[in-house]
Amino acid sequence: MTAGPAGFIAVGVARDRVSSAMAEALALDPANAPMFLDRLKAAGFDNVVLLATCDRTEAIALPAEPERFVAAFTDILASLTENERGAIDSVVHRFEGARAVERLMAISGGIESTLPGEPEVLAQVREAIAADRKSTRLNSSHG
Repeated sequence: MTAGPAGFIAVGVARDRVSSAMAEALALDPANAPMFLDRLKAAGFDNVVLLATCDRTEAIALPAEPERFVAAFTDILASLTENERGAIDSVVHRFEGARAVERLMAISGGIESTLPGEPEVLAQVREAIAADRKSTRLNSSHG
């Protein structure tokens, strides 16, 4: 039996949902994405799709503790972008259940891109999934 979308959560900051100044302040350097993912995993969250692109920093997961996941995401983003958590709390978006899955599909299909239908975003989603799988294998081989 497979799990339905009920426990999924998408949390993040997208350029089209904040001011230009805030988008620049919260832009995560894609080179820091592996560190971000490692910190989420160290906090106990596995199977995370972390998207760090010019348009967004978002994480989609199926966490046992959604509130703790959102707090961890926000804390890590604040740390890596050198911002106050309060500034991030006011602009972070959150989708749950079927809406979180729909969010991932909309991003994957390029619907949420600056250039709708942009094919590069699907490759970014595939890379994010691969990064999670690689990180999970590496973490489990050291534990």
